[in-house]
Amino acid sequence: MKKFLLFITAIFICGAAIAQTIRWHIGDTVYQTTTCNAGESITPPTAPDRFGYTFQEWEVLFTRIEYLESTGTQWIDTGVRPNINTGFNIKFIQNNTTADECPIGSRIGPDNNQMLFFMGATNEVYVNVGISPTRIENPNFTFATLKTAIMHNKIFKLIETDTNQELLNIDFSNVTANQLNYSLPLYIFSANQNNQQNRPFEGKIYYVKIYDNDTLVRDFIPVLDKNGTPCMYDKVENKFYYNAGTGQFIAGPVLNE
Repeated sequence: MKKFLLFITAIFICGAAIAQTIRWHIGDTVYQTTTCNAGESITPPTAPDRFGYTFQEWEVLFTRIEYLESTGTQWIDTGVRPNINTGFNIKFIQNNTTADECPIGSRIGPDNNQMLFFMGATNEVYVNVGISPTRIENPNFTFATLKTAIMHNKIFKLIETDTNQELLNIDFSNVTANQLNYSLPLYIFSANQNNQQNRPFEGKIYYVKIYDNDTLVRDFIPVLDKNGTPCMYDKVENKFYYNAGTGQFIAGPVLNE
């Protein structure tokens, strides 16, 4: 009996933001996989001979959540070694106001091959790039508010997210390429100092984007994996990034999209 490939568009409806993996088979062999979000349209791939496709059930890849929250012992190695062209965009809330805490960063040592910022207990913000002197500012902000930190074209900005109020605008155009040649991978929820956690961050992170010039190299979103483990999912690499410390991240509420 002749088999015909039926070209269909599959629609998956779900209230939560859930990613799914679809596997298309020829016989017992997986010919192609497709990843989509619930509610999106899916068109089967072009068949090599127009015959023999069967539909394989889908599986939940991850569920979107609003944020990941660290108690101070959880952190993630992004695998990105910053250079003179590195930029980032990170949205966060800091919980602890009694210690210096770093949402994203790396360095060999103080004032040496570094890219990081951290906020101190006295409303101070320290921003370090290359071997530049530590910049200390006092924007007189409230800790428990949403903030966005942006590094782009050697300009660092700290913004109150909800009001779009700019708290800091610091120019690092004096930094040269060789001052970041031997930097270590960026951590999030901590600074990476000589491959160890430094200035652990207690708080929530809502997303992290990392750039090389204008090329997006990491696009982290908080998720629950298919086993319910809170982690980050990188939409550039289609890869999960898990806690490299101890304990477990606290999951924010599931997003309904």
